[in-house]
Amino acid sequence: IELPLDANNPCAVLTPNNEILLYFRDGSLKVSVAKATRYDGEYTVLNDNIFPEAGMEDMFVYRTKNGYEMLVEDGSGYYTGLLYSGAWFSSSDGIVWDRENGRSAYDFNVTYDDGEQIVMQRRERPFLLFDKGRIYLFNAAKINGETQRTGGDTWNFVQEVKNQ
Repeated sequence: IELPLDANNPCAVLTPNNEILLYFRDGSLKVSVAKATRYDGEYTVLNDNIFPEAGMEDMFVYRTKNGYEMLVEDGSGYYTGLLYSGAWFSSSDGIVWDRENGRSAYDFNVTYDDGEQIVMQRRERPFLLFDKGRIYLFNAAKINGETQRTGGDTWNFVQEVKNQ
């Protein structure tokens, strides 16, 4: 299987044996993963539809001692029940993902430490920063729009991840 011409939103992860897993989505929000022995090498698609039930995008994948974790925008709300929210999945090999045990990663309601609350219309492009034992979630965030997809104000939003 070749990479589709409309492959976009790439996310690359180095495996324990120094191969590259490259995650991408196509125009229909179908997420796939390919592998190469070098970053500039020839890629072979290993799973051409990781989430066949749903449209997903903006994958952030990282390795753990038990395998791989993926933070991703649930563009259809299939796994989280909330359109355009975040979902979190696990995999032992980075190729086949445990879709049955996916969990919500974030929603649109945020309460600050001082009690102030904000409600966003959308959060996307999740990624994590691991810093001295703390984890921070970064998103593009949107408020004040006519809908989840139109109008409004956008900014970068940072939130510490607690109780993962």
